[in-house]
Amino acid sequence: MKRTGLLVLVPLVGLGVWVGWRMRTKNADTAAQSQQREARLKSSPLVTTTPVALRDVVNTIEAVGTAESPFNVKMAPRFAGRIEFLQVREGDRVTKGQLLVRLDTSQIEAQVRQQEAAVAETRYRLSQAMIAQAPAEASVSTQLRQQESALSSARADLDQTKAKADADAASTDGDLTSADARYKASGTTVVVAEANITNAKANLENAKTRYERLKNLLSRGFIAAQQVDDAKANLVVMQTGVEVTLAQQRSAAAQREANLSLLRVAERQVGIVKAKGLADIRAAQEKVKQAQASLDFARANRAQTPAYKQNLEALKSSVMAAEASLKNVQAQRAETNLVSPLNGYVTSRLMDTGTMASPGQPILVIQDFRQVWVTVPIQEEISRKIYQGQVATVTFDAIAGKTLTGRIAQINPSADPGSRQFTMRVLLENPGNMIKPGMFARVKMGTDTLKQAVTVARESVMGTEEGRPYVMVIDGDKKANKRPVVLGGSDSNYVVVADGLKAGEMVVTITASPLKDGQEVTVEGAKKDETEKREKKQ
Repeated sequence: MKRTGLLVLVPLVGLGVWVGWRMRTKNADTAAQSQQREARLKSSPLVTTTPVALRDVVNTIEAVGTAESPFNVKMAPRFAGRIEFLQVREGDRVTKGQLLVRLDTSQIEAQVRQQEAAVAETRYRLSQAMIAQAPAEASVSTQLRQQESALSSARADLDQTKAKADADAASTDGDLTSADARYKASGTTVVVAEANITNAKANLENAKTRYERLKNLLSRGFIAAQQVDDAKANLVVMQTGVEVTLAQQRSAAAQREANLSLLRVAERQVGIVKAKGLADIRAAQEKVKQAQASLDFARANRAQTPAYKQNLEALKSSVMAAEASLKNVQAQRAETNLVSPLNGYVTSRLMDTGTMASPGQPILVIQDFRQVWVTVPIQEEISRKIYQGQVATVTFDAIAGKTLTGRIAQINPSADPGSRQFTMRVLLENPGNMIKPGMFARVKMGTDTLKQAVTVARESVMGTEEGRPYVMVIDGDKKANKRPVVLGGSDSNYVVVADGLKAGEMVVTITASPLKDGQEVTVEGAKKDETEKREKKQ
């Protein structure tokens, strides 16, 4: 029995000892955690500060726009016809002078052959009349009425032909005037760009001189290093400005060459239209002459007088009219081939092979992407703060991580009546054609500069529930003091403080926990600074 009692008692005693040890350990851990929590509550929170400084702040605005091609050509025929050849599609690259569209020439070829036959026939009739010795007998009264009617009809046709020729000539002259104006305007742009290059180079030389002078002053200890850094940054900006103006000059020169090509096309078109109009008028005039000669012949027959000479003149006029009509249809045949006026890409195919094309109805749209416009609607108050040639930065959602720099090329002086907004265009170089028309763009521009304004970092400014901004200022006793401020302009990094701070004060930018007014804090790097001070004293 005693042996059995011992076997039971020993495990119970061991279990009691282990339970007591676990309870003491747990109580000790709880007490340690409580002490650590109290220490954290009593310790000062760690903060990061930054000084209030005087800076030049450029107010910036952001807007959204759409990429467009500055060279947009709609290929349309001047005469109706069925499309026989059309192989390019959207996205295909085309070159200047490349055949893009050919209309079915079967109908126009038939007209050419018909007019050739008409010329041969009239020449044969003329030769037969020259051989004949006397005009054929005919009913004088009937012939006279027919020729009077034919003369009236020919005169009406002549008037209609002259009106149409004048209208076509006026239209093509308008196109030529517009093309000439664009070419002259592009020439002016080249001159302005070259002037900008001269100005940018002068600014660069001034920046270099200022930088060297400030470096000398710094080496002698007369100025702060920050002024030399600012001068160096300004030198880099001036160098970039020279490169931008050079690129702008090359762009303007390319634009002028493109406009010159369009001007030459317009000049040739004027020649074609006027030649066709003159041919049509001559054909109509010859028909009038023919009708008049036929009428005179009929009157001569009525008087029973020989009319051999008149008949010959009429036949000669018929030959000339037939030849004029032949030249007219030959000119139309030349218009059945549409060639590209520039190097670019097909961005729209509006018809397919076999479709009946109508005069003036576009078949293809050709665009050049070497440069693009970003068209941006802007509000009225902003339009007064920007100017042509101003630098703008552009980003595209479809081109992540890339910021492009361009200049404002156009500002429409007239607002849209519906939206009351103005339109501006930013010109961008497009190497590799990575920008496509229709892409969504975000544009940033500076509007004005606040010189030597009191500024703080954006993250320093906080707001109350009422929306009133304030900052936490660290005083000499390492206490955070809440101070309301009045804000002014801003850029991407700094906010202008119009009232409430002065340069040199330290404000909190980062804190691990919310701060209370008057709370003591530990400034990050303070211990390191104190150690350095002690080392200097030693």
